Amino acid sequence: MIIANVDPMKPRQLKKTNELAMSDSGQTRRMLAISAYNNASDILDRSELSEEDAYRALCEALASRALWEPIGNAMNLLIGDWQVARALTVNGMAGDAVTLIESAIARAIENAVDDWLIASLHEGYSRALLNADDDRYSDVYTVTVQLIAGISDLEDRSIIESQFADLPMP
Repeated sequence: MIIANVDPMKPRQLKKTNELAMSDSGQTRRMLAISAYNNASDILDRSELSEEDAYRALCEALASRALWEPIGNAMNLLIGDWQVARALTVNGMAGDAVTLIESAIARAIENAVDDWLIASLHEGYSRALLNADDDRYSDVYTVTVQLIAGISDLEDRSIIESQFADLPMP
């Protein structure tokens, strides 16, 4: 099993969102976070990226993640971390992506998130390790295949499979 390096001296408390009680400024933050996430996704989903595109994707992903911080729940924050890790990877910062995604996986396990999110984070972990030329890629790839196979919802499984499909078998 994957064990992430997390600093025990810096515990993270994940916040829960109560959308009914969210202020107008909270609703505005939420809309901006979603917009920045979608912008980053649109860029990252392209088959080819220029350096400028990659940089813009990173900026959008970081903006989305920062906007979610005070209002988001565990799922919002973890998905944001996954997207930032993808953007770091396409910007040649795979080592930083590995560190981020290891922390995200540890927080996901602590928060008992849905099976698809654990698998998605491992997809990002596999991608970052591959691009970092890290020897752990093979083991994490194998774990990711198993996690994807264990996703209970068929639609969720299909989405994560499609994200994982472009990674080469070790």
